[in-house]
Amino acid sequence: MSDTPQTTRQLSPDGAAILGHAMSCAGTLEGPDAIAAFVGEVVPNNVTAVFAWQAGRRPRHMHENYDARRKQVANQIYMKGAYLLDPFFVASQNIESDCVLRLRDVQTDKFRQSEYYRSYYVSTGLIDEISFYARCENDTFLAISIGRYRGAQKFSQRDYGRACFFLPVVAALVRRQWLAEVGGDSSGRHQSTHDAALPLPQLLEQEPFAVLTARER
Repeated sequence: MSDTPQTTRQLSPDGAAILGHAMSCAGTLEGPDAIAAFVGEVVPNNVTAVFAWQAGRRPRHMHENYDARRKQVANQIYMKGAYLLDPFFVASQNIESDCVLRLRDVQTDKFRQSEYYRSYYVSTGLIDEISFYARCENDTFLAISIGRYRGAQKFSQRDYGRACFFLPVVAALVRRQWLAEVGGDSSGRHQSTHDAALPLPQLLEQEPFAVLTARER
């Protein structure tokens, strides 16, 4: 039997308790894990990562539950420039309000032949992603990315429906947790050298872009 809209939107008693805990913890040191637990209740997943994305700056890792190997991959490849090729990052440059996007919504037809897929995505073990976007001040978005690894099923239409239905709750929780950290002044006076976006030609000389052909660059 297919899910009805009502069952798609329901929380179990345990799920309601998880939401209550996330609401009470949001804005505290316990908040990130509590929020990730609620997102996992809404849409079961293998990994959750929260980024702050603002035009002209590198994404900032606000929270993640990667294992040690995947954390190293993220730090050495993704955060050093591969994010520029991330379909979710590219899509974030054009959205104007809170929303939910799936990998299938943002990937190109040749995603699995792309250098981003070969140099980074395969090494993560991911087979599918969904991202919640919560808009903040200064054209900043908090992106809550959830993924499933090889061996799991891709996200279903029901998963997507639940993500869309609970988006206002997820967005409110993450804004309460991280807004003070990402809503600072828009001038960039407090931006560190590490957070600043490098000029594109300089980025293209670094890994993983050094392996790109001239046409890909």
